[in-house]
Amino acid sequence: MAIRFSVIVPVYEQWHLVPALLACLERQTLPKSRFEIILADNGSTHFAPPASLPANARIIVCEVPGSYAARNAAAAIATGDWFAFT
Repeated sequence: MAIRFSVIVPVYEQWHLVPALLACLERQTLPKSRFEIILADNGSTHFAPPASLPANARIIVCEVPGSYAARNAAAAIATGDWFAFT
């Protein structure tokens, strides 16, 4: 089955909040094969991603400042039919 949803998350400095978000997404009833998670780092000076990521998650880096730029960078590579922004 194709990926249906792309969950796009811009992150700037607050990587310590990402594990809780990932835990919430892990509890979704939609099968993990139906959605992807794209974490877009937006130039964090303290880049500290989680030690492990779910299989359906990946991290990209966006050098252009601003959450809109990070969202757009993630959307450009997203493969889902629908985007969900956090």
